[in-house]
Amino acid sequence: MWQRNYVKIHPQALLDFGKLDDASQAAIESVTKTYDDEPSYFVDKLAAGIAMICAAFYPKDVIVRLSEFETNEYANVIGGEAYEPVEANPMIGFRDASRFYHPSFQEAFGLECKAVQKVRPDMGLRKLKLMIPFCRTIEEGQRVQEEMAKHDGCGLFRAQFDG
Repeated sequence: MWQRNYVKIHPQALLDFGKLDDASQAAIESVTKTYDDEPSYFVDKLAAGIAMICAAFYPKDVIVRLSEFETNEYANVIGGEAYEPVEANPMIGFRDASRFYHPSFQEAFGLECKAVQKVRPDMGLRKLKLMIPFCRTIEEGQRVQEEMAKHDGCGLFRAQFDG
């Protein structure tokens, strides 16, 4: 629910802002008006929400699930319809872990990784732990880890799977 109520905009729409139609650009500008760089809005907003949760439970560990939206949920945020396929059963379709490493979403997932980096080293909330939602196989988990590593040169996301 954070996306619809808190961030409000599809991350790929922020990345493709200059390519969007006038109506989508106007809707995004109304939300991101204080930003010169639209993707930074996503990173800052998501980082602030995660940091608020981490700070509320400090000094305890906090487990945050990475985004877990189904295509129908992502389609309902600003700019989302342009990027989301229509699926007969979004519950088992293009969502969660399988989305993170998919070529059409890798850059958007990178924004989520930047938000986590902002919370952990920049804000100092190092008790943040990540959960990869709806990870179907060990191999899929490894693919997500590989994608996370692309967005994190210092190995912040390195985790180990048992198995």
